[in-house]
Amino acid sequence: MSAKENPALAGTSYRATECETQTDVSTALDTALELAETGLPVFPCFPHNKAPITDNGFYDATTDPEQITQWWNRRPEALVGVPTGVITDLLVVDIDPDGADWYTERAADMHAGRIHKSRRGHHLVYKHADGVKCSASKVAPGVDVKTQGGYVIWWPAHGLEAVGDLDDVSEAPAWLLDLLRKPSKQKATQGDSKAETGALIDNCRNDYLSREAYRLRKQGASVEQVLAVIGTINATRCAPPLDDAEVEKIARGKRDIAPGGNASRPVVRLTSLAESVDAAADILKQAGIPVYVRGGQLVRPMRMGTPRTEGGITRRAGTVTLAPVDPAWMRLELDRAATWQRWDARSKDWKDTAPPAEGSNTLCAAPDVGSWPSLRGVVQHPIVADGRIVSTPGYDPETGLLLDCAPDWPTPQATDRAAAVKAVETLADLLRHFPFASDADRAVALSLLVTAIARQTLPTAPLHAVDAPEPGTGKSLMVDAAAILATGQRAPVLDYGRDEAEAAKRLDGALLAGDELVSIDNIERPLEGATLCQVITQTHRRVRPLGTSVLATVPCTMTLCATGNNLVLRGDIVRRALVCRLDARTERPELREFDQDLLAEARGRRRELVTAILTLLAAHAQAGYPSTLSPLGSFTEWSRTVRAAMVWAGTADPIEAMSRTRDADPSRQEIAAVLNAWHEHFGDRPVKGAEVIAAFETNTALLEALTAISRGGKLTGRSLGYWLRNNKDRRAGGLVLTQGTVRDGNNTWRVVADPVDIVDISGHVLTATRKVSGVNSDSYGSEPETCPSMSTMSTCPACDGEGCRHCEVTQ
Repeated sequence: MSAKENPALAGTSYRATECETQTDVSTALDTALELAETGLPVFPCFPHNKAPITDNGFYDATTDPEQITQWWNRRPEALVGVPTGVITDLLVVDIDPDGADWYTERAADMHAGRIHKSRRGHHLVYKHADGVKCSASKVAPGVDVKTQGGYVIWWPAHGLEAVGDLDDVSEAPAWLLDLLRKPSKQKATQGDSKAETGALIDNCRNDYLSREAYRLRKQGASVEQVLAVIGTINATRCAPPLDDAEVEKIARGKRDIAPGGNASRPVVRLTSLAESVDAAADILKQAGIPVYVRGGQLVRPMRMGTPRTEGGITRRAGTVTLAPVDPAWMRLELDRAATWQRWDARSKDWKDTAPPAEGSNTLCAAPDVGSWPSLRGVVQHPIVADGRIVSTPGYDPETGLLLDCAPDWPTPQATDRAAAVKAVETLADLLRHFPFASDADRAVALSLLVTAIARQTLPTAPLHAVDAPEPGTGKSLMVDAAAILATGQRAPVLDYGRDEAEAAKRLDGALLAGDELVSIDNIERPLEGATLCQVITQTHRRVRPLGTSVLATVPCTMTLCATGNNLVLRGDIVRRALVCRLDARTERPELREFDQDLLAEARGRRRELVTAILTLLAAHAQAGYPSTLSPLGSFTEWSRTVRAAMVWAGTADPIEAMSRTRDADPSRQEIAAVLNAWHEHFGDRPVKGAEVIAAFETNTALLEALTAISRGGKLTGRSLGYWLRNNKDRRAGGLVLTQGTVRDGNNTWRVVADPVDIVDISGHVLTATRKVSGVNSDSYGSEPETCPSMSTMSTCPACDGEGCRHCEVTQ
């Protein structure tokens, strides 16, 4: 994945405009965690001046992964600092441009087991040695030494090269140690009577002043007192001295709003709660802190620093989710972004203070107060919305989407039908090794790729499932490839749970988190459920966020996928899903060999493939959405854009695969079995439930059919009545279940042949009756057994004699 394809959201928050820092951020957090695993403590530093972000400098360095992730969540652009000296057993010789000649002459004798390329030169990493102190240009101009009391920026964390492993770090050669241990010729500044009289240089300056400032603040010193003390140290011992603005920041213990060195900070003077709340909202917006309203609550985007399983969903490191804004987090961001002051009656002056807790509590409890932008979701690629290509990173007010993508993402160069056809060929090439059972199955796979990119701009979209007779055929790989195109990461996996209630909670959790794509992987039971159906076909769903009693209405925007071996879809989910059937026609499909690493290719070609999808959608929109297809119920917009665009570009119609899924639906098969057994036993006459239960005991076919619908339990009048009401007017196998008249206070039911509407070439509806088990039925409603006009026709008006399901009607 390229540097600009996956902007860093780093773990808790990010600034949407800082898309170009994505590789550095992602690599920085990953490397910081890797260093911590090896035992090297780390801490964050500002990228513009390499100064520590934490109050106590490298004394705050840690190997705690939670603290590390939290630091880079708050400051995703931060550099990785590593202390030198005894704590890490490291001594680093920093070669700047002025020391390049000195280093070139002695490179063969330096014997450094590990070397880092820095922004301006090289870091030679050795084991710590006693008697060596931090120094700047003491050895030679442009040659600095970092040891006890210092730190270095770990440049490999930001994409720069490193030679050698950490295990290769060795002691510095004896001649170099002798040179480093020579007494410094630099004398202490006159008037410094403290024991530590050496000059503070380079990075040691910020660390020492931060440490002194922290010590004084802990002792109760005011900002003015801290500034006086560290100002004196800066003027007398720092070589060269830090500028006054930097010293003042260290004295206050606060940092800039954003990297770049802007020392100006807004000052908020606390008067009334209302003014403080309004000011806090303005401060967060001015500072670029990403806060949005979604589902009636404030949320912020975050990128997970480590893999995590929670709420039945496993997400990989780097996955983007939406998290509710916590008042404590907001208060911390407010403290970083502004100086807050409260009137002090004793001194009759304004004094610095922390942001008021009631301000952040009010903003979080009343999300409508701050006039926050409404967020539909986060996308990590350009989109096509109403025919226009949206590629500018940041929040798009028209769609309500936050685009987290690089500003230089390529856009389609041609948007005509020829370009659309070529785009489909490009997508098909990625899937070239999948053993599709039919062209319709290939179309479903292509639809999955296109839908993954288009989903957030659509009100609804069908579930895409991948099915195969044997494990190892590539079902999960296909879903992961689609997820990589959409997010740059493999798909989050949702464990569907043991029952409907558990599945509902997990689906609601995915909706609240704003997952762009979720996979229900390796399903071993029939896939069904009311909540799943609602998530697929409803534009919004009311859910209850964890720990609250308030219902939130959130948009249903995720691409839902499912995989399974001989996957079975049951009930209402059948018409809401497209199933791609794979069949490798071998007993051990996992042993097949290919010249393709699918996921690596998807990552490497991500921009090309997403641009192909954008080309397909934009070309179809520019042509006026041409289509001869009938819309698909509940998915009209998806059918008009994604499905129609694919067929326009030459693919098969993906919904052709629905008939196979429909035929395999166990609930439909159960209904057909009941209706057939019922009709065989009772014919067309109306019967009461008690008669059905009585026949249940003697008729084997009816016994087997009704046992299936009772799920193995005892069939009672109540359970049969519930099933009959729930399946009223259902059709299967050429029969239909209808409710008859009331007899003796009880409803009657009957199964009759299903009328078939046939439209002739003039558009007239010709109603006939199916022939079922050799018996015609004229008892359904008031329809005649046959249409009189049909007797004059020599061929079926529905197919003109070519053959179709209507040809079985009585003529």
